[in-house]
Amino acid sequence: MRTIYWTKPTESGLGDRLSDILFMAAYAKLHESNLLLTWTIYRGHEKQETRSLDPSFRYVDSQLENVKRYIKFPSNVRVEPYVVVEGCKTKDWIINQEELRLIRLNYPTFEWALGGGTDPKRFWMSYCKDKISTFNEFQKVVDSIAGEFGFCDEINEHLSKLPDRFASFHIRRGDKVRGGEIDGMHIHSNEIEELNALTYKCLDVFCDRYDHFFLCGDQDEKKQEFVDYLLSKGENLVTIPNGLEKWQQTYFDIATMTKSAINVTSNRYSAFSRFPAMIGNRKYKSVFQLEEEEYDEDK
Repeated sequence: MRTIYWTKPTESGLGDRLSDILFMAAYAKLHESNLLLTWTIYRGHEKQETRSLDPSFRYVDSQLENVKRYIKFPSNVRVEPYVVVEGCKTKDWIINQEELRLIRLNYPTFEWALGGGTDPKRFWMSYCKDKISTFNEFQKVVDSIAGEFGFCDEINEHLSKLPDRFASFHIRRGDKVRGGEIDGMHIHSNEIEELNALTYKCLDVFCDRYDHFFLCGDQDEKKQEFVDYLLSKGENLVTIPNGLEKWQQTYFDIATMTKSAINVTSNRYSAFSRFPAMIGNRKYKSVFQLEEEEYDEDK
């Protein structure tokens, strides 16, 4: 089987990367191919520095050896670590120089960057309409690839103990709250009160529908107020194992959300909570969407 080399893989957070690999693996399957990509850390993070907006654990949870320890990729995906070419001003990330030369010589390439903000329909319209005529048919390919993602034994043991039905809330703050111009993927810092109010309202509505809740987030102190709120209402909380480092919690959070009835993002968007909904065949909404849709989970 031939291989497609993706030349511009996503370099942002884990949810963005995994979502885009899902779509690219579906693209490769449509073309009866395997997918090859290199896995990078953030540009300029060679000295383990992080952007000021990033949580400190993101450098660790986005390292390939840690990802492969906890997450199983689809069978048609080959993910390799990068090597920094000494003295290369363009910061080209490659497997090694000779293999890259042979790849570019012999493999077809996918030359576009996705950036983590796309969805199956937009991806199909942009890159796959010439290969498959209807979105529903492409969605079937995405679903077949989604089912191949998996987790390590430690996580699978945790998943086996979860309740049959619960709702997940991803309390997304950190770099998704910004002071400058926003683009529909973030909220402005002056919208925090509105976001919190919408989150509380959504929790109130869902308390009449669900007996168990799972809450996760990039900032524990921001999540805690909503944990305390649910406990004050006598609700049951789904938890991950104790004693995990924050970067390890990342993978357990993703895995747990593959089993919830719905993943709700407490922000405008987050691939971190949308990706597990896709591979777990679950619902995904933001608190803004739910407000607009009058809390109808099926719209």
